Amino acid sequence: MRLDPDDEHDWMSFTPDMSGAWMLQGLSEQGFSFTVYTGSSLASLTPHTCVEGGNMSVAMDMVAGTEYSIQISDLKYGPGDTEGVMRAVYAGQIRGMSQVVDTLGDGVDDYSGMSTSAVQFADGRVGIAHLMVDEAAYTDHVVRYSERDLDGVWTSVTIDTFATPNIGQLSLVALPNGEPGFAYDRDVQLWWAERDTGGTWSTEVLDLDGPGGWIDPDIGVA
Repeated sequence: MRLDPDDEHDWMSFTPDMSGAWMLQGLSEQGFSFTVYTGSSLASLTPHTCVEGGNMSVAMDMVAGTEYSIQISDLKYGPGDTEGVMRAVYAGQIRGMSQVVDTLGDGVDDYSGMSTSAVQFADGRVGIAHLMVDEAAYTDHVVRYSERDLDGVWTSVTIDTFATPNIGQLSLVALPNGEPGFAYDRDVQLWWAERDTGGTWSTEVLDLDGPGGWIDPDIGVA
């Protein structure tokens, strides 16, 4: 996928072959947003969800054989063409498409989902790494991890806190031992957080010499 500097929007389509929850994922260094619609003509399009950033994902229920139109919009975070990739991953059945996960923020001046990264574990658990930011000052940052167990109950814990004007990103994976681990931007430094099989979290710095601006990590497990 590529957007030229003069193009603000582009369109693509996706037709799922199975009904259920699908995870739509987008990745771009420059940043873009995408909005998912249904409808047979431009005048009759109905929006269903919208997400923006450099590394983002959203889950939504989709019906097999239905064509979904996806509008890609350039956020103009950087110069030149906006390049990125998008993919759709079947996520099966999700209990509820709208749930309150973390209530640490006050809902007015604090944003608990400023940056998020989600993963589904092999046993059905769901994890979300997310950043709570003081919206007024953009300086007080709280790195949080929330997990839904097999009974549908969410629990949230604080992993790290720091103060910086930079809004960083996170990238969460399911480790081979079935535990979560994620990379995150801590004041333009690359950090790693991991939970061991005993439930204890640890953090460590991977790179102290960031490039400036912000870091948008993307990781995978081979």
